[in-house]
Amino acid sequence: MTATASRSQLGLVMAISFSFFLAMSMISPVFPLFVVGLGASKLELGLLMSFFSLVTIVTRLPFSALVKRLGAWTLLPVALAMEALAYSLYYLATRPLLLFPIAALHAMSWSILGPTALVVASDVAPADRVGGTMGKYFTAVALSFFSGPIVGGVLMRFVSIRQAILFAVLFPTSGLVTILLFRGITKTPHIDPENGLPGSEASSAPLAESLRRVLGNRNVIILFSSGVVFSMATAMMTTLFPLYAQETLLLSVSTISLLYSARGATNMLVRLPTGKFSDKIGRKPLFLLAFGLAFLAFLLFSKAEGLVLTAIAMAVFGIAWGMRLPPSTAMLNESVSVEDRGPALALHLTTVDLGMSIGSYIAGATAERLETPRLFFFSAISICPILFLIALGLRETLEKGRD
Repeated sequence: MTATASRSQLGLVMAISFSFFLAMSMISPVFPLFVVGLGASKLELGLLMSFFSLVTIVTRLPFSALVKRLGAWTLLPVALAMEALAYSLYYLATRPLLLFPIAALHAMSWSILGPTALVVASDVAPADRVGGTMGKYFTAVALSFFSGPIVGGVLMRFVSIRQAILFAVLFPTSGLVTILLFRGITKTPHIDPENGLPGSEASSAPLAESLRRVLGNRNVIILFSSGVVFSMATAMMTTLFPLYAQETLLLSVSTISLLYSARGATNMLVRLPTGKFSDKIGRKPLFLLAFGLAFLAFLLFSKAEGLVLTAIAMAVFGIAWGMRLPPSTAMLNESVSVEDRGPALALHLTTVDLGMSIGSYIAGATAERLETPRLFFFSAISICPILFLIALGLRETLEKGRD
């Protein structure tokens, strides 16, 4: 693949990922309030959000195998169409029970787009700029995490959450139109073993063999373990924070949504420099620092009783989140062979989904018995073992002597 074709495909996958995640980041800060508003208990809320992650766990690897057969650019439009349909159905839902099949459809769209877009981004990355390329891709995603809450916060000053959900349908629809308009960019031949693109000979290894190699790698196991713990803590916050902010901090729906923009802003600002910096000093130091900041963020959440400290905690968490992704993805790419990259990325996201599912269930099951700040404190404590695991067990993958 030529450099021009690589840049074009990277730009297109960044654009459609932005549109996909813009809808999600616009609605996710207030989605728990929408669910409870339909009559769901906190336990039912936790079960629903856990169910979403369980569906992604079940479907992500099969979809990864399907990408190998059909190609990334065949399935990416399907993911966008599924997300648009899911938000349309959320708008029509009138009872909590109806949300479960809709959540399954929504989760499958994420199962397709997440790893598929990552494979495209990593495949077009030059060997000496993997961290920087992944930083660019994740910055586009982070831009949606910053923009979505702002769009939602402003919009929900004038409309209800249900109406905002219908408005969100516009974003995956625009992504679908974009990929159809620029479909010529996606027609680069995929028979290129050197680049290992989906559908090439380099990615034709049986899935079971790829998984055995991936799971036999110590670095991969540590990366997966850290992903589970980080996502558990994140899911507990995502599930309960909107309710806590409304019921205890007495914040409006619009303010809650706008708070998430603080997380999105710092998340966006650190991703590209983190990726480029990791190409110079290595992946491990920044990855370790990210988890240290995550510990600090959840500790601040557990102590926050007002808007200012809560906003600071959100901003610190955004830095931790944004700093974690580029070096960890680059390290995962460098820890496995090219032919195992797709399954490794899909399995990595699956372990994140596992943590999200566990965290959401714990949040819903314990919400009536434990105060939310205490759960945030437990989230901070859960990160401590991972800090030691990264410091003592993770091997640096950046080649020495690279310019």
